[in-house]
Amino acid sequence: MRYLSQDGDTMGCDFAGIVKDVGPEVKDIKVGDKVASCVHGSKYPDTGAFAEMLKADSALVWKIPEGTSYEEAAAIGGIGAETAIFALFYSLKKPNPGEGKSNEPFLVWSGATSVGQYAIQLAKAAGLRVVTTASKENHEYLKSLGADECFDYKDADVGSKVKEWAGKTPIKDCLDCISEKGSTKGAASCMESGTIITLLPVDAEKEGIKNVKVEGILVYTTGGYSFEFFGQQIPAQPDHKAFRSSFAKKYISDLVASGNLRANPLKKLEGGMESIIEGMKYMEEGKAKRQKLVYSF
Repeated sequence: MRYLSQDGDTMGCDFAGIVKDVGPEVKDIKVGDKVASCVHGSKYPDTGAFAEMLKADSALVWKIPEGTSYEEAAAIGGIGAETAIFALFYSLKKPNPGEGKSNEPFLVWSGATSVGQYAIQLAKAAGLRVVTTASKENHEYLKSLGADECFDYKDADVGSKVKEWAGKTPIKDCLDCISEKGSTKGAASCMESGTIITLLPVDAEKEGIKNVKVEGILVYTTGGYSFEFFGQQIPAQPDHKAFRSSFAKKYISDLVASGNLRANPLKKLEGGMESIIEGMKYMEEGKAKRQKLVYSF
């Protein structure tokens, strides 16, 4: 049985760099292009991002626009942003960036998380009216990303306050960026009905959630291949890959170039690969709040 990784697998998911070689079938990417994306790290020997060289699917990379650093591109091209993209534009079928102006209310539960920060920006780019929850010290920052209103998730009345903010157009869709310790139930309290997308498996019945549909997603399925995950065989989802590829090629570079999709606040650790362990400890100690750790090799 294969779990997250085995000896010999390379860790790391998010990357940005210069193309050194391409396969004979690749037409839209050439040697020397600056690209970014994410891979299924800790799973295979030759695709992890914690390496000087890695192998990536050309269909899933996007070109880094001028003025964007490799560190910023690696953060934007990573698992966090791809998860938000998959949730909003595939699972919830929101209008593509620049193509909608519905002013529909949308809830990002825990907007200060990595996925949450990207979800706020992308939802705003889709023409949605965005409300999020976070600790009070993060409210102004999240509004700078595009959130129309922020509420404290610790407030016992957060559900009624969000509903009051939404007004006559109730919230129908939500992305729960925590998906544990009661967060999904908290998000459900802000809604009468609709759908909550979760990043971890949530048993709605056990949580006592009856008013909304709860759906989990796993961004690794956008790779388009089958794989084993915690002992469960995940089938190939070619439609997931087709969506991710189309979105990457059509929208991400332009969103980044226009400033409508910005990286999480970055913390660069010096020292190359030797600093990865330092970064792991930093995260384990809970210090990486609202930050994206980046390394250069």
